[in-house]
Amino acid sequence: MHKTIIALTLIISFSNSTFSQIESGKKTSKNAKVLQNTKSQNCDSLKTNYVFLSYSKGTSFRNLSIREKFVKNQDQLNSEVKIPSFNVDLALKSQITKNFFYNFGIGYQQFGEDFKFEGNDTSISYKTRYSNLILPFKIGIQGGKKLNYFAATGLQGQMLYEYKKTETIKIEDTETSVSTKKASNLSSFGLSSCSTIGLQYNLNFICFALAMEYIYQLNSMFQVQKGLKHNPYFYGVKFSVGFKI
Repeated sequence: MHKTIIALTLIISFSNSTFSQIESGKKTSKNAKVLQNTKSQNCDSLKTNYVFLSYSKGTSFRNLSIREKFVKNQDQLNSEVKIPSFNVDLALKSQITKNFFYNFGIGYQQFGEDFKFEGNDTSISYKTRYSNLILPFKIGIQGGKKLNYFAATGLQGQMLYEYKKTETIKIEDTETSVSTKKASNLSSFGLSSCSTIGLQYNLNFICFALAMEYIYQLNSMFQVQKGLKHNPYFYGVKFSVGFKI
């Protein structure tokens, strides 16, 4: 009888020990999976990339410095006005860390200014447009989850794609227009500072962004223009749609 009791006690003790080891193994497996999933999610969040197609609508003008007295048409230059303008670009936005990113793209940029004078029988006007191919690169900071706030700044390399100046003179009922598409004194290449600040709304595989944008050309548009320095700039609203890749 005593031998039977001792045998049963040993069997029960062994069963409990084995069962505890099995349960312990299950818990360890679950914890390992949770940690693995968490690490995987963190890695995915750092590798989130978007391709953005953007359109900017705003105003273009220039800072003008006349350094010598013999510059021609000073009154006309001082009376020039701002124009409506636009930009388009395709860019890659890539995460550096959770809160920092870089943005690199290619696009089209337009600067310009207008002039108009009206007299009793005579009117003179002209429109000037500078079109550039651009390569912007910006570093930015962001925060939030589904609705992100962000700010970015950087530099924009640009190449003059097209120059066009249309002059119109009207004397009584006779109107004459002349278009100029080449200018030997223009800089073929330029460098601008570019900045944006705005909001981004994220969905599963697509996002939308709305931002304020400012671009200022650091070098003069003219190479040598008898003491004339011309630095174009643009400011406006930027609309973007992004696709996760």
